[in-house]
Amino acid sequence: DAKYYYRYVDDMVIHDNNKRKLHSICDAIRVYLKIELHLEMKNNYQVFRFDYIDKNGKRHGRDLDFLGYRFYSDRTVLRKSVMLKATRKAIRISKKSKFTVYDARQMLAYMSKVDNSDTYGTYLTWIKPCVKIKRCKRKISAFDRKKLSQNTIIELTDKIIKFYRDYKLKSEDNVTPYLTNTFKDK
Repeated sequence: DAKYYYRYVDDMVIHDNNKRKLHSICDAIRVYLKIELHLEMKNNYQVFRFDYIDKNGKRHGRDLDFLGYRFYSDRTVLRKSVMLKATRKAIRISKKSKFTVYDARQMLAYMSKVDNSDTYGTYLTWIKPCVKIKRCKRKISAFDRKKLSQNTIIELTDKIIKFYRDYKLKSEDNVTPYLTNTFKDK
């Protein structure tokens, strides 16, 4: 019975006030994984005091590094490696004369991480001068519209061919030479 429990795929975070309780929960999880699922838990788990600020304003404990973010009691920031990748990507895009849809999608994925953290200052310093986010959005939107129209044309062509084949089966005599030359059966 922990106070809080978070899990994403194979990563778990369990919060509680009592270290003994956390260790017993960890042992129970290890036994369950071994007996019921025939899996082994890695031994690199950690039990530690989460970051907090005391009455004097002094910071104690440590932050939680989870899913590419570093969580503190008063803020959430991107992991340094993730922020470096985002800034490097922005610089690479700025050096290109014409960036691709793939580049635009990657940049917007990084921007979603920036939006969900307290790293706006870093964005203003390193990413915004290099990349126009509206341009990325427009590029993706235009690409998706073009792809959608191509798919629509393909679907319509398939429907016409199917209609023609059904029509041909119903009446072999009434088919015009133009249709027979245009749509050949495969």
